[in-house]
Amino acid sequence: MEKKLKAYEVREPDEGHCCIEFATSNAAARRQGANELGTEFEYVEHCRRAPWADAYAPGPVPVEATLAAGWRWGCQHCDCTFDIDGRGYDEDDEREDDFGPVGDERSGVYCSETCQQQEWAERRARKVLECAVIEAAAAAYPDATNITAHEDYGTDPKSGRRLSDATHWKAVFRVPGLQYGVHWILGDDCVSVSQCDVEAWNARKAQQEAAHA
Repeated sequence: MEKKLKAYEVREPDEGHCCIEFATSNAAARRQGANELGTEFEYVEHCRRAPWADAYAPGPVPVEATLAAGWRWGCQHCDCTFDIDGRGYDEDDEREDDFGPVGDERSGVYCSETCQQQEWAERRARKVLECAVIEAAAAAYPDATNITAHEDYGTDPKSGRRLSDATHWKAVFRVPGLQYGVHWILGDDCVSVSQCDVEAWNARKAQQEAAHA
């Protein structure tokens, strides 16, 4: 007979983040939770039974149930913090949307349906931009393969620290003859390549220019 899944609350020690894991033993739940929380098995602060969540096996657990159990969340869209009583101190001032938590720990938790809808709209908009950047890179570099695109913050090339909150869109792709990926910022007329690929890139560029001369 298959063992019944039980709910366990797993907590990591650094930020105090928790998750609910469904497993047949404490050890299994601890291992699953450590993986989800990005820590090691031996570093888990606690792994204890959460009978109030048993009814939701195999998950996910709705946000309303976690709030009733005393949990506190951060909205995935506006970053406010909230518990069963509402948003944190001063965080509900001048808000036009009513407090009404929605979601779950897998799909995302939001302080209101408005925040959830805005987050989804922004995701769709980012996906459209991502596809546009990939198409632009393919047009600018016809021999590019494995093209990916993402938002990228300006960073200091030496320290890697963020220079500002402004973002730009960057495509990363492979081209024949180079060992590593090519980085191209949308709208730029130049690219960034690994130091060991500079010679190969310049030779490729010279060959293309000669072909079009």
